[in-house]
Amino acid sequence: MSAAPGIDAGGGETTTNELATLQVQRTRLAKRGRLSTGVTRFLAVVDAEQVAEQVAEQVAEQVATLTTVKGGIAAHRATLPA
Repeated sequence: MSAAPGIDAGGGETTTNELATLQVQRTRLAKRGRLSTGVTRFLAVVDAEQVAEQVAEQVAEQVATLTTVKGGIAAHRATLPA
């Protein structure tokens, strides 16, 4: 850092060190933010896939139940007189 009026060499070095420390912290926070965003996005995709799977399973179970009921109705109708 170049000398400026009112700033001694020690104060300039301290300021430069503090600036470097703050820049490192800013970089760490930016990386942490990117990682957090990536994890959040990943979890959202996983959650959406799990919900889709659960819905598909529930629909399959309901279709199976309704098919069984429909078969039972058809069997019962076959026993009724015309």
